Amino acid sequence: MAYVVEITEAAGDANPAVAEYRAEVGERVRFESKADADALVEKLNDEGTGTVRLRSVHEDHPLEEGQDPIDGYVEAA
Repeated sequence: MAYVVEITEAAGDANPAVAEYRAEVGERVRFESKADADALVEKLNDEGTGTVRLRSVHEDHPLEEGQDPIDGYVEAA
């Protein structure tokens, strides 16, 4: 099952590597699994100067009408 992550603007402000990645792929990224998303966050933290983290949204978190489902956010730590 895919794992969809939104890369926040604040994460890009905190870490230039995140800003570059977000500019290349957009603010929403689909991964094969949460492990793949975690690996990207680790890689971006190794490459950049600021620390970001992956915050997962709880499965029971209600979506607002018309909201696209997101599994997590890459945000400034």
